[in-house]
Amino acid sequence: MKSFLALLFTLPTLAIDIPAGGTRIVTHPPSAYVFASHGKQQSLAQGVMQLQVTKADPAQPFAAQHSVTATTPQKIAKGSPLLAIIRCRSVDAPRGTLIAKWQEGAAPYPAFSSYSEIGLSREWQEYPVLLMAESDISSDRLQFILLAAQQAQTVEISQVSLFHYPPNTDVSSFPRTRRTYEGRDPDAAWRKEARARIETMRKADLSATFLDEKGQPIAGKKVTLDLKRHAFGFGSAVNVDNLTRTTPDTEQYRRIIEEHFSMVVFENDLKDFPCAMIN
Repeated sequence: MKSFLALLFTLPTLAIDIPAGGTRIVTHPPSAYVFASHGKQQSLAQGVMQLQVTKADPAQPFAAQHSVTATTPQKIAKGSPLLAIIRCRSVDAPRGTLIAKWQEGAAPYPAFSSYSEIGLSREWQEYPVLLMAESDISSDRLQFILLAAQQAQTVEISQVSLFHYPPNTDVSSFPRTRRTYEGRDPDAAWRKEARARIETMRKADLSATFLDEKGQPIAGKKVTLDLKRHAFGFGSAVNVDNLTRTTPDTEQYRRIIEEHFSMVVFENDLKDFPCAMIN
């Protein structure tokens, strides 16, 4: 069983600069629900919606969700950039998460975009989410949703603003969330110890004999060695969507993978939820 919550409030001014050339999508007041078996939702002061997830359900992240639906029918061409600005925060978890996507707001809820995971801090922030329309959209109920049941957490959402842009819009300067982590700074304390370990655990002396075409040792010559491949498998989890789409961002994504890694695995693409979205 699930209960619903809808709230009417005035949107505050956005702090993020919105790129020119787009169309703002006017939406109905947001709604939210949480399955009774997974937690509860409630409205707070100043238009804030709170989702409390007490039962994590990675296979059904939609068991707790927040959504906004366009007030008028929308016709958006395939390849159009879809920009959402979400003002939200994590209340109790050191790192909260929301899964964002665009879909038809009626059964069977076909997706119009891939999805993006947003990592939330405990401070109120505006998070830009840029996705692309993966098909022509002709919808009476275009909907942008935020899923929260993938982990036990309490999140609060105060604002969602939506925009769409013409196909082939240059999105290189669009706002986006830069992911970071504690200790990322070049002078972080852990790096000094790590560099010392590299010298003792990841390096060894190399002895080599260089011969000329007659088999005689070569002396006094400069030798240059080019590493072809590490014996150690440097790897990463990758997103299949970024491997297959052709945009400036995905092309850079593939260049970075090829340059820095020799092994990869799929990140979430073979898990239940992404496979269900494809179907």
